[in-house]
Amino acid sequence: MAFLCKSNLVADSPSVTSDKLPCRCDFVIAPEGVILQICTTKTIQFKQCILAILLPLIVSSPLCPVSALIVSITKCLNLIGS
Repeated sequence: MAFLCKSNLVADSPSVTSDKLPCRCDFVIAPEGVILQICTTKTIQFKQCILAILLPLIVSSPLCPVSALIVSITKCLNLIGS
């Protein structure tokens, strides 16, 4: 089980960039959902290993992590496009 800080997943503002934040290449689509690969955290500071976290696909659930990820990406793309 992995617990991540909010700062490992989202930037404080659109202008913030960091190696700790996941990029598109850190999300791998799999039949069972999306695998998020984290290389840098508070305890993994020198990329010694990769943390692979499965975001399961829960069909027809309002709490589906994959659906939430898609909505988040769509909102970010809409902000960039406007």
